[in-house]
Amino acid sequence: MTYHRAADAAVWAMPLMNFKFYRDALANAWVGSNDIGYNSEAQDWRFQTATPNNTTPYLHAYWTIEDGPIVIEMPASEEGIGIFGTILDAWQRPLDDVGSIGRDCGAGARFTLVPQGYNGPLLPNTLVYE
Repeated sequence: MTYHRAADAAVWAMPLMNFKFYRDALANAWVGSNDIGYNSEAQDWRFQTATPNNTTPYLHAYWTIEDGPIVIEMPASEEGIGIFGTILDAWQRPLDDVGSIGRDCGAGARFTLVPQGYNGPLLPNTLVYE
């Protein structure tokens, strides 16, 4: 049973540790919370993440909603340039898809992340996730 519990602990901790890796890497590159980091080149096997894609430049960010809502503005896809992504929580659970596969269907949109129990004003014409 100890072996299986250890395997479960590793599997369940992996998403949070991957988030911590990205957050720490962004902080080391002077990218703070509510900022965006951009890999200007496609990554390869040396990109130390669980699922690297060697054909796609990545955007990485981490947001803090403890002080209030955060608005994420996704641009529209353009001819030959598609945006595909997912807004994830720290456990890598999907909150919303963005871009061509998301609710905005590639047309671009503003997504608002709201803390639980928030009752204040919201920016109009945004897709809200609580």
